Amino acid sequence: MSQSVPAIEKSPKTTDKRGRGRPSKFTDALASVICARLSEGESLLRICEDRAMPARRTVLKWMATDRNFCTSIARAREEQAEHLAEEIVTIADTCTDPHKARLQIDARKWYASKLAPKKYGDKLDLNANHSGEITIVIGGDI
Repeated sequence: MSQSVPAIEKSPKTTDKRGRGRPSKFTDALASVICARLSEGESLLRICEDRAMPARRTVLKWMATDRNFCTSIARAREEQAEHLAEEIVTIADTCTDPHKARLQIDARKWYASKLAPKKYGDKLDLNANHSGEITIVIGGDI
């Protein structure tokens, strides 16, 4: 008597969407900490120098791949510009060395203008008021 061997079903191959390399350490809690520190005026470079924080390159990658995180960072940067503007007033009121105060204020004004150009950037006057005479010469000596 011969027995038939049951067929072994092969499970379909699963595709691993994680890719190669280390798994991401991104968490909502870590993203919140980064955004909070940014909004309090700390630069991303300084935040990423902290051993408890990811590398700057990692944060930039997270921003490129996670739309919600990128939006949160943008909001934190707007708050950072507000913080810098408030620091300017404090420096002007408390700093006793006018040269040091000028340098600190100018640096914060410049950085705030890059973070929130619509609010703190240079305003361009595009109105052209010309009161002189305009002469157009065609085909003649100039």
